[in-house]
Amino acid sequence: MLKRVQAWWQRLKNDIAQASQLQVTQEKDETGYTWWHAYDPNSGREVYTDSESELVMWIEQHYQGH
Repeated sequence: MLKRVQAWWQRLKNDIAQASQLQVTQEKDETGYTWWHAYDPNSGREVYTDSESELVMWIEQHYQGH
């Protein structure tokens, strides 16, 4: 029983940690054009861009120190 509780607690801690991490996805629209989306759940900030370099700049400006 103790091992099950410990395993459940570890999964919960992992889920919480992942939920607060920067989320970056690459998406394609209906025309096949590639877009980047980044979302910081801690601040609520997000960006959509078609430029990978702009995405990196946004991350450096808004997510440093995390």
